[in-house]
Amino acid sequence: ETGDLLKVFEGHRGLLRQLAYDSHSNSLISLGVDGELRSWNLTSYACLQTIRPTSNADKISSVYFSPHTSSLVTTTRRLALWQHPRKTATDEVLSAQLLAPNGHRYPLVGVLYSYQFYLVVSGDESGSLCVWDVRTGTQVFRFEHGSRLTSMELDSTGRKLITGGIDGSVCLWNFSSGEKLKTVSSSDASVTEVAGLAHVQLAKLSYFVSVGR
Repeated sequence: ETGDLLKVFEGHRGLLRQLAYDSHSNSLISLGVDGELRSWNLTSYACLQTIRPTSNADKISSVYFSPHTSSLVTTTRRLALWQHPRKTATDEVLSAQLLAPNGHRYPLVGVLYSYQFYLVVSGDESGSLCVWDVRTGTQVFRFEHGSRLTSMELDSTGRKLITGGIDGSVCLWNFSSGEKLKTVSSSDASVTEVAGLAHVQLAKLSYFVSVGR
């Protein structure tokens, strides 16, 4: 409310890539560009756990926290689901469950979770998108954006997926079935890449906003 600096968290050895907030335990999850993952208690400001990659194949590229299931999804070339154990367990903050051994052969651009369908959708740089059932860890199906993938986002209902490509193309999907609903491209020839996407709901109108380069 005042804008005052409360605390500086120190521990990462390089730049940060992403942050996620765990409302279930009031903790902050930070991901470094080196793939190091840290969990911080926002009451005591203590670092609860540090997870470092043992190889390039284990280097985490993105994280997503679902407040509906109190679980964290991390991506390398595979997906891992991290769930909190019971509060009586104090030694381990997170316990990992591998969702699937294969699926992507290229670095992941992002991962999104739809709690309505209990599905995770992941996309890699080649444009491949995979849909996973988080209850079984199985891959439901996969589909292709059509060019190198640079951005992805769900709408507020968790039912529609929008993807952006390096060629400026934007695709709208019913991702629970893999059906492509629409493809649009920018009329501005100087826009060559979709750098970011966001869903905006204004009254009864729904918009996707894209940022280009």
